[in-house]
Amino acid sequence: MSIYLQTAINSAKQAGKLILKSYSRKIEARIKDGISFDLVTDADINSEKTIISIIKKKFPNHSFLTEEKTVKQAEEMQSEYLWVIDPIDGTINFAHKFPFFAISIALYKNNSALLGVVYDPIKKEMFHAEKSKGAFLNNKKISVSKTNSLNKSLLATGFFHSIKFKTAEKFLSIPIHYLANFGSAALELSYIAAGRLDGYWELRLKPWDYAAGVLIVTEAGGKITDLKGNNFDLLTGNVLASNGKLHDEMLKIIDKKFYK
Repeated sequence: MSIYLQTAINSAKQAGKLILKSYSRKIEARIKDGISFDLVTDADINSEKTIISIIKKKFPNHSFLTEEKTVKQAEEMQSEYLWVIDPIDGTINFAHKFPFFAISIALYKNNSALLGVVYDPIKKEMFHAEKSKGAFLNNKKISVSKTNSLNKSLLATGFFHSIKFKTAEKFLSIPIHYLANFGSAALELSYIAAGRLDGYWELRLKPWDYAAGVLIVTEAGGKITDLKGNNFDLLTGNVLASNGKLHDEMLKIIDKKFYK
């Protein structure tokens, strides 16, 4: 395990302790930028500060791209070593005390993912991956499911008020097992890596939502593209992830004209 990964895991665990303390009390959520479904809590801020502080002690010259910190993305993306952090992915769930949220930490070098860590402090589940070293859950190697047909699949998606539901309706019109909306991209991607979900798509995401999860999926044998089937990068925003076996079938159903 590299010093980078050790630091990421340690910072996730420390932030997780703070989050659990807040979770046990009354949670006050504030709206960001006047958007009703974009929330922030003191736990988000404290989690982010804790993670950055721990990483900076080890790597003072590295850069950060995080959800709660105001940065110029174009400048940060030019950094050689870039930590991409979501202190609580699934803040709405957290604020409502729905136990499906996680800490997401990724390290990119020259825009290529070196590692990804997703930590669920409620279940004490630590997903991690390093480039070319596989994906793990609590240090046990994981791999994507072997489901080879959508009619046997469990899928997940995410949609907000301004997004049309056409594609979700199309998936619901075929005999899949279930289509869920859990509310945490980082965990949903990690669940694909662990074989718990077979496919997932969402659009208008931010880099910190998926920066760690995409590496965990690919290192577990899964596939990640945008919604047109193009190669995925840190600024793609629209994501389609699967166990690989269902990817082409899902792309055929997704109607691209709804995702301009």
